Amino acid sequence: MGPSAVPPPRTPLSPSASEAIIIFSKRGVAEILNLQPRGSLAKPYQVKQVRSVIIRYKLAEGAE
Repeated sequence: MGPSAVPPPRTPLSPSASEAIIIFSKRGVAEILNLQPRGSLAKPYQVKQVRSVIIRYKLAEGAE
């Protein structure tokens, strides 16, 4: 990809991993979540960010 190339869009809620940084995006959601695990756990502030986005966009409706 050259400097002016636009990266291809990611599929909804699919991660693209690069050196332990995972980026999630979803069409219709303004926020892009950048998760950096601490060992096998997420950082506490990242859990709050993800929860906030799930609630704000009602992403868990109908999920059981």
